[in-house]
Amino acid sequence: MKVVSVVIPARNAEATIGLQLDALQRQELHHGFELAEILVADNGSTDGTAAVVRTFSIGDPRVRLVDASKRTGINFARNTGVEIARGDLILHCDADDVADVRWVLSMARELESADLVGGALSVEQLNTSMQREWQGGERKSLPVSASFLPYAVGASLGFRREVYESIGGWDETFAAGGDEIDFCWRAQLAGFRIAFAEDAIMHYRLPGTLGELRRKAYRKAKAGPRLYRKYRQDGAARRPLREVIRAIAWLVWFLPRLPNRRTRGVWVRSLSSLCGRAAGSWESRVLYL
Repeated sequence: MKVVSVVIPARNAEATIGLQLDALQRQELHHGFELAEILVADNGSTDGTAAVVRTFSIGDPRVRLVDASKRTGINFARNTGVEIARGDLILHCDADDVADVRWVLSMARELESADLVGGALSVEQLNTSMQREWQGGERKSLPVSASFLPYAVGASLGFRREVYESIGGWDETFAAGGDEIDFCWRAQLAGFRIAFAEDAIMHYRLPGTLGELRRKAYRKAKAGPRLYRKYRQDGAARRPLREVIRAIAWLVWFLPRLPNRRTRGVWVRSLSSLCGRAAGSWESRVLYL
């Protein structure tokens, strides 16, 4: 029997975490796997997150609230949860998404032959058509960054415990993006194999406002230069100059379309990503646009 632990980092997730916990309680599991615990690592919430989790734990002892408030940061919360988890297999998801009914089973099955696994992200259920247009299509394969190695998105990521122990867990210095890329790259460079579980569907929540979209795109892109600097000797590469020029030209060409709110989101995301990479390049003292 393979024991599975789900670890959810959470901070001020009162409005959404109930949907995720309800979905995890309803998981379909076959013989050979046991969902032993659903650990919510609370990273210092000031709303009613803890109260929601405690309500679920009354009827289901698998649901447990973990105090991860000693230091601020999603990766401190992840590490805190994994350290006390007792599962052979560890799955991460976010507090504002909703797992499909076979998410745990599909992720666990893939980990029978792989060391790390990423699941599929579906944006249909939790988002408006405008949000989907802003962000692009669904995630139906593992993304690749810096023309280097694939990685799993932290909202749907699983691994064998020995992976975590071998690479030293999540790097808590990655505070606002790039953390799952770093985790997966370190694991692969250590010899572990990553796979994609296409049937492990996570209903993924996209940014709901232009402000949220801008901040998320900026933070994610800002981590790119740091990752490039850390892994360039292993094979990480810059974007070709022609792609950078094409991206800047597109931003200028697209300006007349900004009055349309639907298309404005695409422009805001692209500009924020470029600005994030520029800021990250300055901070890391390396050119990566």
